[in-house]
Amino acid sequence: MHDVSAAEFDALLHAVGSSYVHLEMRPSYGTDVELPYLDVWRRNPGDTSWLAEWPELAEGCETLRRYRSAGTSCRRVHIVDEPLNVYWSWAHAITPPLVEAGEDVRWLNRVHARDWPFPRDDFYIFDDTAVVYLRYHSNGQNASFSYSTADVDLDLCRSAFEASWTLATPHRDYRAQPR
Repeated sequence: MHDVSAAEFDALLHAVGSSYVHLEMRPSYGTDVELPYLDVWRRNPGDTSWLAEWPELAEGCETLRRYRSAGTSCRRVHIVDEPLNVYWSWAHAITPPLVEAGEDVRWLNRVHARDWPFPRDDFYIFDDTAVVYLRYHSNGQNASFSYSTADVDLDLCRSAFEASWTLATPHRDYRAQPR
């Protein structure tokens, strides 16, 4: 396992061939890119018109559409506490464009995810051959990325993701219960 830079991680994310899976397990995040949009949403949770002006979201949706047209499988599971906190309520509100663009997103209540082993960190598995762990500071800011092709890491992450995926609710059916 070795660290990769944010630029190297971004290159991996944009070079996916056949598939990626992404498991998110933190109670919240606090990325510099997201926080201003979270604040806009907080002021008027019913209005998502501002999504059209978020360049990173537009870029992500364009990448997903490119993946979908190439037949790439893009799956994500959010493991969340219910009722949803502010961060996850916001994330739920902004997920539809990602789903429409081609990412299959599911939601799982954390109480249903306690019966199997999980890695300590969120992760992506790219093309079923490499894991990138996403490490965060306590405030939700990204700290680092670690890359591995070791079977032990791939097996643990595959197992955790597939167990979560099986139990999780598709976004279109998930009824978020905000606090």
